[in-house]
Amino acid sequence: MTPDFNSAMRSPDSLRGTRVESPAHAALGRIEDLIVDVPAGRVAYAALCCEAFPDLDDRLLAVPWEMLAFDEGRGAFILDVNPDVLRAAPYFLRGNRARVADVDWLRGAYIYWGVHLFVNAPAETTRYTRPVSKP
Repeated sequence: MTPDFNSAMRSPDSLRGTRVESPAHAALGRIEDLIVDVPAGRVAYAALCCEAFPDLDDRLLAVPWEMLAFDEGRGAFILDVNPDVLRAAPYFLRGNRARVADVDWLRGAYIYWGVHLFVNAPAETTRYTRPVSKP
């Protein structure tokens, strides 16, 4: 199934399998999964299966969501990184998702990428809440 990219709002399922490319159109991989920080109400990172390096096929690379830019014309996410940086990126093994929710590990991943970690930020600072009306 080809994802419908005509809408700014998409389900995580519709993004699975979406290509990730370099700005120069080189294939880097595909979105395998999106990891959501539920308390913050945000996507924390994309789990990227890295097709650029076949020897890494047992790994899912943790790429902060902020690093990915969607290109409507290409129907792909663009990740502007040096291949050596991508090869050494923080990862977890496909069969072992214990790191998925490990905030200390994720903090190290964000430091690696040079991105500010927002995970588990207080909900009142990260999402709109409608006032509750009294009956």
